[in-house]
Amino acid sequence: MREIFPIIDPFDKLLGEQPYSQYTWERYRPLTYCITEHIPEGVLLFNTMTKSMVLLSYAEMESIRLGGAPLSELVENWFYVLEDHDDKTLCQQVRNVAKMLLPPVKNITGYTIFTTTDCNARCFYCFEKSAKRIPMSSAVAEKTAEFIAEHCGGKEVSLSWFGGEPLYNMGAIDIICCRLEERGVSFRSTMVSNGYLFDSEIVRKAKEMWKLRNVQITLDGTEDVYNKTKAFIHKGVNAFRRVIGNIHLLLDADITVDIRLNIDTYNSDDLLDLSGLLVKEFSGKRGLYVYVHPLFGSNMHYALHDPVKRKDIFVRMEQLQETFDGAGMGRNSLYRRYIKTNCCMADNHMSLTILPSGQFGKCEHYMEDHFVGHLDKGGLFDQEELAAYRQTHPDIEECEHCPIYPDCIRLIRCDSFFGCYPESRNYALNRLRSEMRAVYYAKKINADQDSATDESKPC
Repeated sequence: MREIFPIIDPFDKLLGEQPYSQYTWERYRPLTYCITEHIPEGVLLFNTMTKSMVLLSYAEMESIRLGGAPLSELVENWFYVLEDHDDKTLCQQVRNVAKMLLPPVKNITGYTIFTTTDCNARCFYCFEKSAKRIPMSSAVAEKTAEFIAEHCGGKEVSLSWFGGEPLYNMGAIDIICCRLEERGVSFRSTMVSNGYLFDSEIVRKAKEMWKLRNVQITLDGTEDVYNKTKAFIHKGVNAFRRVIGNIHLLLDADITVDIRLNIDTYNSDDLLDLSGLLVKEFSGKRGLYVYVHPLFGSNMHYALHDPVKRKDIFVRMEQLQETFDGAGMGRNSLYRRYIKTNCCMADNHMSLTILPSGQFGKCEHYMEDHFVGHLDKGGLFDQEELAAYRQTHPDIEECEHCPIYPDCIRLIRCDSFFGCYPESRNYALNRLRSEMRAVYYAKKINADQDSATDESKPC
């Protein structure tokens, strides 16, 4: 048995070694949170609760079946437990301890800033389409920078530019970045954009002045499907080709790009064609990642609400993601080496959204209600609203035997939580297994390179 990653601190000390008895070997079973993945070298085991990973040879797996070594090591390291062990209770205890060990939050260092709620696209599925189109004024931008400087505690700040289309109001971005620079506040930024308004000069400014490191851009299909879906207000321009060109500009400036493919029945077949196009278009480019996400929304009749269509959608998502993984365009999003203690910005004490009106929120999907404060009130926050954002759905029957339960936090106010379906659980498990392989081989390549370097050193 070869250890790839140990149990993370401090749970290696808190849990200690689980006692093993050779007289009860036939009563041991894998922990619910032990995920296996077969590779040519053997079988990878990843524990989603302790975040440890080991590699077993096929001979060792057969030995375990017969009660031999390395079963004792797997028991001691919490990969195997006795049949009557309460896995879920232990997992909850581990998560609670992780929360208790978090340092007290004194500063706010993560901000999602709506530079405007206006947009140059007219996507039919946009959750903001009924919202008022309001730009952030220069006065609000000034106050935003001041608030950030006063509440970051001298720590580096992460800014996420959001909209609408954030580039529709670059003036607000300029003001905030300039003022933070003047105040000596260290920051970096990301952006969620449709990508249309970029050009070489904006990319240069984004890199140097905004300290832009990553942009998420949604593509809904190949040229015809994309142009119809986005329905940009600009006429006489091939929006699809323009956005593809702008992705090249960003990558050439060493700004990474996450392409999000929103999938539903209307475009699932077309996305297969798009996947081939993207692989061909960006082959050899560094910093490009693609992921697939189903359209969601409690008030919309998307495929997720239909069992038959939902199955087809997740099958197609698997096909698409395999294509991107094979081309080196997949991003590890489920494999974690830390205990997950919060779901997203909504239940993260260090994060805020700032609306063009100066209102504070906790989630970009809540633009017109459920505010938690205002720029003019400084650090005074509505504690009831903050608590409401942290409320979670009660566990369901499927939680009892779900391998990814340790990382599952289902917020009641999360509109993007589209339900717990067998298809979504299987998709997440398959993605995690793929990421286990990717992490293992990346580590193996690094180890081989280090070994080669050591051997080349003079005595």
